[in-house]
Amino acid sequence: MVAIEEIYDLIDRAHTRTQHGGRDILKYACRNFGGIPQEAYQMYLNLCEQCELKKVKVKKGIVVKPILSSEMNRDLNFNIPAEIAQEVVETTFGSSPEQELYDFGALLDRIQHERSEAERNLKRQAERMLSASNKRLQPVSPGSSVRIPVPNVDRAKVDHRNVIGVVMEAEDGFYRLGTKQGMLPQLFTRNQF
Repeated sequence: MVAIEEIYDLIDRAHTRTQHGGRDILKYACRNFGGIPQEAYQMYLNLCEQCELKKVKVKKGIVVKPILSSEMNRDLNFNIPAEIAQEVVETTFGSSPEQELYDFGALLDRIQHERSEAERNLKRQAERMLSASNKRLQPVSPGSSVRIPVPNVDRAKVDHRNVIGVVMEAEDGFYRLGTKQGMLPQLFTRNQF
């Protein structure tokens, strides 16, 4: 049985000895010592800077600000003279009894209805996507430590995948981040770290 005061030192030595192995490797290295709670391993690994830098963070399907446009296909001009419209209809459909009932104005009304319906559905889908990403990505307060992924083109194979940074300030959903080397020049959105 291990005393509670010795748990950190024991896990730290085992973690260094296993060259920053994961949770299961760490548990295996400490198998001879009883009384170490499961949460202690995970808490230690979350505090280990080397392990945080190695983690891969993949976020798919996260939306910060959806793009909506009410100008979708608005530049199409349907102001066609009635004679030309009738001629197009006759050459396309031929002359049939149904053709005489064909109303070009009704077609334009249907197109406008479909467009407004599509726009309404796009807005509804955007709201759902935004609420899902807001649940998954909570706002971060200034002073919090964050993991900033480094793009593959900016690092060598042996470099860390992430850099540890601190949120310096937050404004309108954008965050200014700082590292040991200084402030990063660009603003980040919540899904970028």
